[in-house]
Amino acid sequence: MLSTPCVLFYLSLKSSNSN
Repeated sequence: MLSTPCVLFYLSLKSSNSN
């Protein structure tokens, strides 16, 4: 799937926001 820095950054923000 998408393995771009943007996606990783998005996941990081999403995880941080969720937690």
